Amino acid sequence: MHNHRALRGLACALSLLLACTDKGGDTTEETGTEGTQTTDAATTDAQTTETQPTDAQTTDVETGAPVAGCECADGDPCSVELCETASLVEDEDTGGQDETQLELALTCALEALRDRKVGHIGWHVRSGAGQIDEHGHFEMFGDGTARSTRGGVADLCEWIVDDVTVVTLKDPSVFAGCLTEPAIEKRFSCLRQAELDYQSTCVEGETDCSGV
Repeated sequence: MHNHRALRGLACALSLLLACTDKGGDTTEETGTEGTQTTDAATTDAQTTETQPTDAQTTDVETGAPVAGCECADGDPCSVELCETASLVEDEDTGGQDETQLELALTCALEALRDRKVGHIGWHVRSGAGQIDEHGHFEMFGDGTARSTRGGVADLCEWIVDDVTVVTLKDPSVFAGCLTEPAIEKRFSCLRQAELDYQSTCVEGETDCSGV
């Protein structure tokens, strides 16, 4: 009888020991599994961080570089005024043309074009009692290119947004020849039509021809 009780007690003790051992194994296994999952997540995050493009790279790909030649902020060398605006006025009601001012302004502007100077030169033409009232200017970069701006009124059309483009200027020898032209109108045309070729658009001009 005592032996049976002893055996039962020993069996119970062994059962409890095995149960505790199994439970401890489950805990260790679960902990180990969680640790493995945590490590894998960290590895995944690290890989994602390494392959994720930077903001700068995304910006470069999506927007690209700014158009060359369109940048000419106030204070930049290209914005410095080199000459007075050359104004050709053919309206009697405005008092006529100031020949002296136009001569000086044209000579200054054509010399700047000839010498490939860096800076700003401008022109303005008015005729037909305001039917033609156009203006423009060149912001020159010294390398034969410039930012050209044009606007104003031409017949029944009006520029409500000035057209701004990057242009290649004519050869310096062309402007050297213009300086020898006796007719002031021809010298003015040399300035007004100084561009040789179009390169790119900075601001697309907009006109209103509702009067047509």
